[in-house]
Amino acid sequence: MLEARGWVIEQLNEIEIKMDIIITNHFQPKDERDFKRIMLNSTIISFYNKVKILRGVEIITDKDYTSITEMSRIRNGFAHQSTSESLTIQISRKENEGAKLIEATDKMDVMNSRGVIDGKDVRDWINIFHSINERVSLKLNGLIKSL
Repeated sequence: MLEARGWVIEQLNEIEIKMDIIITNHFQPKDERDFKRIMLNSTIISFYNKVKILRGVEIITDKDYTSITEMSRIRNGFAHQSTSESLTIQISRKENEGAKLIEATDKMDVMNSRGVIDGKDVRDWINIFHSINERVSLKLNGLIKSL
């Protein structure tokens, strides 16, 4: 689970770096270094707001916007969920057998934007995230190459 968490967080960081490059190129600030260091600093402007900027200036489509915000939602689930609470393992210990794994489930309880808690299967979430990440990365890489 920890490796999955780190991978998801790192992938979204890579998406944010790409968005920063595209936003900087679009606005062409006089001082690019300060623009990136200060204006695009995550303590000043959130990831979500960067996505809104890209949509607002029509660099990404509504579908891209939805995909990127879904990636962020999944990332937040991994980043803020306790791993000890999301992994359940049952072990059977019979005499003369040692420990034997009889059940392992990877579920994360995540609250949605409406305040409803939903159990998410970690493997499904990783697969969804990976699929979206492949599509979004290709799109952003294409945009960067065309700059």
